[in-house]
Amino acid sequence: MLKKLSFGFVADPLDSFDREAETTLFLMREVARLGGSIFVCEAKDLFLKQNEVWGRVKKIEMTENKHCFYRILKETPLNLKTLDCLFLRKDPPFDMAYLKHLWLLEKLEKKVLMVNRPSAIIRFNEKLSSLDFPFAPNTLVSSCAAQILEWSRKFSKGIVLKPLNLSGGLGICWFKKTDIGHRTSDIEKKIKQMTADETEPVIAQEYLSAAKIGDKRILLWDGKILGGFLRIPRAGEFRANLHQGGHFVKTVLTSYDKKIATWVGKWAKKEGLYFVGLDVIGRHLTEINVTSPMGIREVNVLYGLQVERNIIGALVKRI
Repeated sequence: MLKKLSFGFVADPLDSFDREAETTLFLMREVARLGGSIFVCEAKDLFLKQNEVWGRVKKIEMTENKHCFYRILKETPLNLKTLDCLFLRKDPPFDMAYLKHLWLLEKLEKKVLMVNRPSAIIRFNEKLSSLDFPFAPNTLVSSCAAQILEWSRKFSKGIVLKPLNLSGGLGICWFKKTDIGHRTSDIEKKIKQMTADETEPVIAQEYLSAAKIGDKRILLWDGKILGGFLRIPRAGEFRANLHQGGHFVKTVLTSYDKKIATWVGKWAKKEGLYFVGLDVIGRHLTEINVTSPMGIREVNVLYGLQVERNIIGALVKRI
């Protein structure tokens, strides 16, 4: 039992949670099942007082009410160093507000166990960090429309453009080779729009044919595989993200998938990125999700597991 242990969550508003799918909710319920205390706040509720990080928190308990999954026990300012563990679960966009809340939390790193470490989230962009491994697709990062267009002509299936700071498939475009040849001016305008008039870089990657089959989400905890599933795009959509209408099915992790997970897992554990989600298309690593990775619901449903118990149980032992 965790009666003397307190877990904090910096997250999006509780009322915005998807009660069926929200990974943060699975973690909260496991803390509650074991008798621990749950304290929740949003990024805007953080403040610094005498160089110590505080939050205007809600202490909550979980309920079975079909209309509201929580009950607020009290609202109070709390010095966050008094927590035993703090989960950082705010979703992107990774904008200035996001960066500022990480700057505050960074001051807490030596005082509280945090999942994930804020300094590491700051340092490792979810899309760029995959380029540090030998599994990334052919990639160009640039703000120059002419350079992106010229580079795109190398690939028979065209390129995929991604913003650096969004998630859930938002803002991602596929420019097919035929489009690039016949609609160059339209595509150039779109690139300039995505790059804020060629002032901000975007990621341009070779389109991977394996994306038609889907992409694998592989969850890692403390450097080890928790589970994985395949996300399949809906008809007429190239993005497999669940937020874009994709659906999830069981998958088999190949020896190559496990090789990718082993390489990234060792690195992630060393950097204090305890809970991460890998996106793998074919034999390519496309993203390393470190801000608020999702997937617990999907792994549990598909394989009859309760992987949140692995996570909270491991944290209790560490605390």
